[in-house]
Amino acid sequence: MKGIYLKDSEPVKAIIEKVWQINEVLEKFGVESADKGVILLCLSLFKDDLFEKITLLTDYATLNYEKEKLRFFRDELPENKKELSDYYDPIIKAFKGVFVNASEQQIFQIEHLFEEIENEVLTKHFAEIFDGILFKIENSKGKYGDNFIQPLELTSVICSIADLQEKGKVFNPFAGYASFGVYLDEGKHYYGQELNHKTWALGALRLMAYNRQLNSRFFCEDSISNWPNPSEKFDLILATPPFNMRLNKMYRHSEPNFKTLEQFLIERGLTSLNSTGKLIALLPQGFFFGNENADLRRKLIKMDLVESVISLPTNIFISMAISVSIIVLNKNKHLKGQTVFINAQDCYIQNKRVRTIDAVALLKLTESNNTSNKRAIVDSSELETNKFSLLPNRYIFDPLEVKLEKEESIIKLKYLIKPNPKEKSKPESYGKYVRIRDLSDDIKNLQKSFDDLGEEQVPKHAFVLPSHSLMLASRWSKFKPTFYLSGDDAIFYSPDIQNFTVNVEKVHLEYLLQELTEDYVQAQVNRLSTGTTVPYISRKDILDIKIKYPSIDEQKQIVLKRLALRATTENLLVLEKQEELNKEVANQNIYLRHHIAGSLGQVQKSFQSMVKIIEEQVVNELDGVMDYKTNPKSTLTLRRHMDIIMRDLDSMSRSLNKTSKESDLADFKPSKVDFIKFILDYFAEIKDDKRKDYSVFVLAEEWIKQDMEAHKVKRVFIDTDETFLRKMFDNLIENAEVHGFKKSIYNSHKLEVEVMFSFETNEVQINVCNTAYPLPSNFSLDTYKRKGGTAGESGGDGYGGWLINEIMKKHNGKIFSIDDEFYEEYQGQIINKIIVELIFPINVEFYE
Repeated sequence: MKGIYLKDSEPVKAIIEKVWQINEVLEKFGVESADKGVILLCLSLFKDDLFEKITLLTDYATLNYEKEKLRFFRDELPENKKELSDYYDPIIKAFKGVFVNASEQQIFQIEHLFEEIENEVLTKHFAEIFDGILFKIENSKGKYGDNFIQPLELTSVICSIADLQEKGKVFNPFAGYASFGVYLDEGKHYYGQELNHKTWALGALRLMAYNRQLNSRFFCEDSISNWPNPSEKFDLILATPPFNMRLNKMYRHSEPNFKTLEQFLIERGLTSLNSTGKLIALLPQGFFFGNENADLRRKLIKMDLVESVISLPTNIFISMAISVSIIVLNKNKHLKGQTVFINAQDCYIQNKRVRTIDAVALLKLTESNNTSNKRAIVDSSELETNKFSLLPNRYIFDPLEVKLEKEESIIKLKYLIKPNPKEKSKPESYGKYVRIRDLSDDIKNLQKSFDDLGEEQVPKHAFVLPSHSLMLASRWSKFKPTFYLSGDDAIFYSPDIQNFTVNVEKVHLEYLLQELTEDYVQAQVNRLSTGTTVPYISRKDILDIKIKYPSIDEQKQIVLKRLALRATTENLLVLEKQEELNKEVANQNIYLRHHIAGSLGQVQKSFQSMVKIIEEQVVNELDGVMDYKTNPKSTLTLRRHMDIIMRDLDSMSRSLNKTSKESDLADFKPSKVDFIKFILDYFAEIKDDKRKDYSVFVLAEEWIKQDMEAHKVKRVFIDTDETFLRKMFDNLIENAEVHGFKKSIYNSHKLEVEVMFSFETNEVQINVCNTAYPLPSNFSLDTYKRKGGTAGESGGDGYGGWLINEIMKKHNGKIFSIDDEFYEEYQGQIINKIIVELIFPINVEFYE
């Protein structure tokens, strides 16, 4: 198999950008994003000298698709093109609706763009150009894309792993854009199926672009209902099925034995392989652990079919954030009774926000025969011991490296703690409810009574918390060991927390709590956890975690030493904070000097204006009035007194205004606010403001809905003072209006807002993007945050960025970056785009 990549060729890039201008033409006559594939249809027709018949297509599209009327297009063609037109007919049908509303002028615009393309370069590099535009189409849809396009590097890696012999037969169900079909070496017999008509049409065009249509069978059909006859056998089955899809009612009659698409694919796939065949599939991480697919995993392991499992980096897809792995099933395994596990989660190249798989590094791992901290060979017996889990991180880990002092040993937690029975709360119980966020993060405060929690009606899935018990978080990435002492109030705990009794005769309590916060323990938690979005560790795995185990007396000494070290460290932090405050005072002095200089400038301006008024108007009406004095000896006239008063009032007013805003920060009073409702309501108001002269795009609502459904999130809260949060966004928008839009050479502008959640870290990232000039050369993020810091000709008073940063700090958030290295086409112009990235912590409420 071979990897194919877009060549870094200037003529190729030029053609891609030229053809992409058709997108603007399509948008003018209202073509939806799902129909943008018509760009590739037009390009293919042009390459095959059929585009001159495009005017016929506008008429052809309005006709019914009866057989005799299909000839309307075909009969106008020369003999050597008629066979080719038969291939195009069903593809054109997929985009019929696009041509119905196209005018002759619009067709002429497309034709004119094609006339500027160099035919020799187009023909020679057509496959590269085709893929370049296809990826542009999918990128333009962003997270709202209705189709899935597999990264080039991932397809190349899977094809390389397959290592198919010459003239092999390949079946590709759920084929999408026929990625596997175009990346197979010539001579392979490819059979693909794709249900979506438009996706299938682009896949068929793509096979033509790579000259693969002659040895390919590519049908627009449902792979579930039209799986090949069992008598037809294949050397290789490649599949990237829709992720996490359950078979609905439509399939229950014909396929009653399967609940999920993964189960259907593997069971049917194995029956369609020949005696030495392979099945390679890209599956979501949930398939590789848990109960739903446990029986299938057991069957695959017992039959010794699992050759390898490769976990891939996260965030490698355009339209979704999901963790996936490659599974290779082989009926003719080389390593009998063993499975190769590869952790390739670090095999990526980060470019801004996009992760690209590092195919070279990944293939090097697959081709190696050695075990390492990224690769392990595991016996089937060990898989059975681990409940047939196929998660690579279960078997690939660094050995437990802890430095043992004299008379120290290693012990598992199951010998020191015992799980407490779970007592469910009674219906409609009231009391204190302990969530993961309430557990301790402070080594000095690992024992708590939870007196600070208020009473509430506890969820029906809550458990009664016994006194004097150890709590450990079983979800998310931190253990957060906390010992509950006792209390007079009824108290309950979340099912996301595991509860234990500590055998204090075997271990010093405070030592155990401290040891459970150590890095080597956290490394074990990470290895034994399942899931990446919301990691989970089972009670059984918690009990298998190992800790260092000195004598009881030595444990007590270690506790005292750690607390003393922590106190010393905190003293150093105090000194660092003092230095930080000193710098803040210096910055305030800079601000004051800047402010005073501005006031003096205003005095001069006001004085000049008043002199003009007096000389041109007042003096003519009342002779000598402005020369009055308080007494004959005074040197100050009435005119001079007015100058002084106006100057000082103006200066005092501005200073008081800013000082009062700074004082307001001390009144920041956070409360629980529905973050999603706030963000959508706020930007809906901005979008509907008729006074603005720029466009507002809020890339949030559908995106948020998809993320919440995927992660079973009920609500997202943020601890905030809503007034200050609004002030912060007001300042961001004002910055865009004043520094981005005003005095611009561009004809039109837009403000764009993106909202992205990370339920793994309980954070939300908000990108506020606006079109603008590039940032000044002397601009920096530190300048932006500093009070009085300005840059460039349009720099303001240096207050807005400082206020935004102060409010972010109140939320324990941060301004992650301010970037201006992005350009995009907007309403016919190539416009610079500035992106301000903000990151907040969030609180998440999940469905039961």
